[in-house]
Amino acid sequence: MADSLWGLAAAAAGEGRLVRSARLLGAEEAFRREGRVPFRIAAAERHDTVLSDLRRGLEGAAFAAAWREGLAMGREDALAYALADHMPGVATG
Repeated sequence: MADSLWGLAAAAAGEGRLVRSARLLGAEEAFRREGRVPFRIAAAERHDTVLSDLRRGLEGAAFAAAWREGLAMGREDALAYALADHMPGVATG
């Protein structure tokens, strides 16, 4: 699930939806911490690039707030949030 959250976060960033992307990356971080899911080495550089772009695109406080919101999401809320764009009617918590 962590890789899927990352992929959706990268897509959101590419669409200019930076707050959504930061929330998804925060949720991804929480998921990795909880499940002790490591990064794949090949993905780590791309992950860092997306994070750097987000930090440049969002004011520090906006990035931090969105990141914290993502970290605070439980698995079900993170999944619902991630799918909300693709499945109308899915509650976003």
